[in-house]
Amino acid sequence: MTALASLAIAAGRARGVLSVEKETELVRSLVELPAAVSAALGAESQIMDIAKRLSKAKDVLYLGRGPMFPIAMEGALKLKEISYIHAEGYAAGELKHGPIALVDEAMPVIVVAPSDELVDKTLSNMQEVAMRRQDHPDYRCRGR
Repeated sequence: MTALASLAIAAGRARGVLSVEKETELVRSLVELPAAVSAALGAESQIMDIAKRLSKAKDVLYLGRGPMFPIAMEGALKLKEISYIHAEGYAAGELKHGPIALVDEAMPVIVVAPSDELVDKTLSNMQEVAMRRQDHPDYRCRGR
């Protein structure tokens, strides 16, 4: 994947569609990738806690916005393939058009949040989800 990312960066520069600043940012991200992977592998106990909670779920909702949407869909697919738990990936911006009605305290919601200009909108979606959960102090959903 890193080789393909490097190739894409080089192609973007060669075609003139990628600025030097963006190239620098992307290359820096690739250089920092081994440390990020190491940090993720060091979080084994936290991952085990999350896995235990997810193992009890019947349904899981993954949310992503912009470039994070395909990652959310892939996360849902992998969870289905590995655990046989029903999971759906959904565009966070479409949350109000269906899946929000299914969210309750028993449904884990995994949000794949960007670290770009879409982060505030994604955080707003996370707050909407939290408000639907009975275990949230400001729960406003009726009839559940």
